[in-house]
Amino acid sequence: MKSKFSLIYLIVVLTILFQACHTTKYVPEGKYLLDKVDIKSNVKGIGYFDLVSYLKQTPNYKIFALYKLPLHLYSLSGIDSTKFYNRWLKNIGEPPVLYDSILSIRTQDELRRVFINKGYVNADIVTQVKYNNKKAAVTYIAQPNKPFVIVDYRIQKPDSIFRRLHSSLLKSSRNVEVEIDSLSLIHGTLVKKGMLFDLNLLDEERTRVASLFRKSGYFTFNKEYIGFVADTLSGNQSVNLEMVFYPFGKQLSNGRMEESPHPKYFIKSVQVYVDYDPLRDGSLNAYHPKDSLKYDNCQIYYGEHGHYIKTSILMESIHLRPGMEYNDQLVNMTYGALARLDVLRNINIRFLPLEEGDSSKLACMISCFPEKRQGFASEIEGTNTTGFSGSAALGAAASLSYRHRNIFKGSELFNVKLQGSFDALSSKSFDLKSNYYEVGGETSLTFPRFLAPFLSGDFKRKSRASTQFTTSYIYQQFPKYYKRTILAGGVKYIWQDQRNPLSKQTLDLLDLSYVHFPYLSKSFYDSLPQYTRVYSFQDQFITSIGYSINNSNFNPMVKTMQPIHTFRASVETAGNLLDLSAKMLKVEPDSVGMRKVFGTYYAQYAKANVDYSKSIRFDPKNSIAWHIGGGIAVPYGNSKTIPIQKRFFAGGSTSVRGWNVRELGPGSYHSDNATFYNHSGDIRLDANVEYRSKVFWKFELAAFLDAGNIWTVKNYEDQLGGVFKFDSFYKQIAAAWGLGLRLDFDFVLIRFDCGWKAYDPADNTGFTKWQILYPYKFARNTAWHIAVGYPF
Repeated sequence: MKSKFSLIYLIVVLTILFQACHTTKYVPEGKYLLDKVDIKSNVKGIGYFDLVSYLKQTPNYKIFALYKLPLHLYSLSGIDSTKFYNRWLKNIGEPPVLYDSILSIRTQDELRRVFINKGYVNADIVTQVKYNNKKAAVTYIAQPNKPFVIVDYRIQKPDSIFRRLHSSLLKSSRNVEVEIDSLSLIHGTLVKKGMLFDLNLLDEERTRVASLFRKSGYFTFNKEYIGFVADTLSGNQSVNLEMVFYPFGKQLSNGRMEESPHPKYFIKSVQVYVDYDPLRDGSLNAYHPKDSLKYDNCQIYYGEHGHYIKTSILMESIHLRPGMEYNDQLVNMTYGALARLDVLRNINIRFLPLEEGDSSKLACMISCFPEKRQGFASEIEGTNTTGFSGSAALGAAASLSYRHRNIFKGSELFNVKLQGSFDALSSKSFDLKSNYYEVGGETSLTFPRFLAPFLSGDFKRKSRASTQFTTSYIYQQFPKYYKRTILAGGVKYIWQDQRNPLSKQTLDLLDLSYVHFPYLSKSFYDSLPQYTRVYSFQDQFITSIGYSINNSNFNPMVKTMQPIHTFRASVETAGNLLDLSAKMLKVEPDSVGMRKVFGTYYAQYAKANVDYSKSIRFDPKNSIAWHIGGGIAVPYGNSKTIPIQKRFFAGGSTSVRGWNVRELGPGSYHSDNATFYNHSGDIRLDANVEYRSKVFWKFELAAFLDAGNIWTVKNYEDQLGGVFKFDSFYKQIAAAWGLGLRLDFDFVLIRFDCGWKAYDPADNTGFTKWQILYPYKFARNTAWHIAVGYPF
C-alpha cells in the first residue's frame, strides 16, 4: 500500500514539473513571465497584506497559493484557434502576465506614497528584479527611514469665518443654538500628541470635524474647508500641527468669487411627495399631485395611489421639521427610517438653499414611490440530511409564500408561508409511509416600529426597530418511530444600531410552543430510559424568552479587501412563568417529579450560544476564513434534561464535516444502535478554518480543517462517556479535514464538501482513534455534504 501511494505521489510531482516547463509557452522572445512579486517591510503595522493592493502588476494567481492552474490550462492550449478545445482551454485559463518595467515604476511610486502618508516622509522603495529562464521575480524593499512624529496639536477656529446667529431668531433641533468652539472640536479627536504624522489619519480627522459642523447647521460645509499647517522647521522629524479653516466662497452675480463667513442653515419648509416617480413624472417642479394635507407643519402631497400609507406612520419616520437647525444626522436617520418601510422605494431627500435677509434657510423636499404591495414567492431545494437512524438521506424541500407589504396601511409586513420536505430514508421505497416527511406553515406580521406602552414616543421615533408576531404549525413523521406536531407562536422586537445597520438585536418577548405526539411506537418508547421518555417524548409546553445579537461588517454592496467579521450571541430561558404559575396554583409534582399545566408537562432550562467568524482576503481570488463557537444548555427546576429539539448536535455541513449530521458525540460515546437522540448534547464546542480559492468561471475550491464535539452536563445511562469533564474533554475533541467544490453565482453559492475523519474520540473497540492513518477507508471515514452558502 505504501508503494502504491508513493507511485501516485511521484506521478503528481512529475506532472506538475512537466507543466511548469510549459508556463512560458506563450511568452514572446525578449519578454519575461512575471513569476513572483514580494514586498519586504520592517515597519510594524505595514506588512505585505497592507501593501499588496497597491501593486500595479501581480503574477498569475495560484490556487491555494500553491499552483497556477489557470496559467497551466492556458498553456495546454494549442495555437490553432479553429479547434474547440484550444479555445475552451484559453477561455477557462489565464494568459501569462508579462513583466512591465513601467508598471513596476508606478508600483514603486505608489508604495513610497503609502509610507509617506503613514508619516515616513523620507521613505524610499528599492526594486530588485531577477531574471531566470524567461521568468522575472520582483522584490520591492521598503526603506522607511525615521518617521515624523506629532509633538504638538492645536485647533484654532476663527469666529470671523463662521456666521453667528442669535438664538432668538430661529430654533435649532435642540431648541437652543449650539456654537462649535475649539474645545468641542478637540474632544474626540483622532490626532494625538506622539502619533506618527499619518496623512490618512489627518484626512479622517477632517471628515470627523466636517461631520460635526454639518450636524450643527452648516449645510454647505465639507472637509475641503479644513486644512492642516505642519511646522517641521524644528528638525529631528518633529511636527507642530495646527488645524485651520477656510472661509466660504460665495459667487457673485458678476461671476467673481467672494469670501464670506460660512452660513448656518435652518429648515424653512418640509414637503413630502409620497407618489413621485422621477422616471415617470420627470422634474419635481412639473409634478402635479392629486391631493395634499398638512401635518405637523409639513406639507404632504399624494398622487394616483391616494393615501396608501397612514400619515402618522410616514411622519414618524421623518425626523426633519420646519424651524429646525439643519442636522446631517437627522437626514441620515430619516433615510434609514423611510427605507425600513417596505412599502416605499426610490427614496430621495433634497434641499434647496434660500437666502432671507441675514439668515440662510433650506426648503426640504422628500420624495418616494409605493412598492408593489403584494406578491408570491416559491422555493425548491435539494437536501442532504440525516435520518432518524443516522444514515444520510437525500431529499427535497419546497415552499410557497404570500407577502403583503402594507396590509393595514402602516407598512406592516404580513407573510404566509406553506412548506414541506421529504427525505428518502429507504432506497427501496419512496412512499410517505417509509420515509421522513414534514409539512407545515407559518405566518408573521411585522410592524416597522416598537409596539410597547412603556416606551416614550421620541424613543420609538429614533429607534430603528420593529415588532413581529409569529405563529407556526409543523407536522413531522419519522417512520416506525413517531409522529410529532409542533404548534408555536411568539412576539419579538427587532432593532438595529443607528450607526451600524448591520448590527441587529432581537428580544424574544415570548416564544410559546406546544409539542404533541399523535403516534409513538411502543417498542421504541419502551427502549428509552425513563427520563428520556418524560422529557423528550411526552406532550409538553416550552415557553421561553430570549435575547440575541448579530453584528457584522459585511456589506454585499461594497467590494473590499478588508477583513469581514461576524459575531453572534444569544441567551434563552424557558419555563419560568409556567413554573411560577404552577407553584402559585399549588400544583404538586407527579410520580416522576414534574409539574403539569393544563395536564401537560412544561420544560425549564437556560441556554446560551456564542459564535465568532472572520474572513481575510489575500487577493481578489484567495482568502482564509475561521470560526470558533460554543454553547451550553442547563436544565433546572421542572426538567432534568433538555428537550430534544433544544439540544445541540455535531457533524454535518456546518460543523465537523468528517461526520454526517447527528453522528458525532457526545464525548466518547459510541453505540452501534445509536439514534439521533443519543447523538445530542447540552454543551458544544466548534472550531473551523477554511482556505478558499477561486479557479475559473464560477468554480471555487476549498480546503478545510474542523474540530469540535458535544457533551452532556450530566451522566445519562444511554450516553455513556458523554459527560463534560474539565480534565478530559480536550481528549474528546474530534477533528476532520476535507476538500470542497463551490459554485458561486453571486446571488447564491452552492457548496459540495467532502470531509474525512482525522481523529475520532468515540470508544469504538477495534478501531484506532487516529483515522487519518487510514484515508482509504472511505466507507467508514468519509462524509459528503451538499449545502447552500458558506458554512461560516
